[in-house]
Amino acid sequence: MDEKEFRVLIKHYFMKGKTPQETKEKLDKHYGDSAPSIRT
Repeated sequence: MDEKEFRVLIKHYFMKGKTPQETKEKLDKHYGDSAPSIRT
């Protein structure tokens, strides 16, 4: 998945009030190794 597409998902989770850790867990669950790291 393109980096810009991940940014949209991260923004979506942020707007829903999710923490960065919760967002990372969801991305890992659905995209596995292709998900960006927590630092990104």
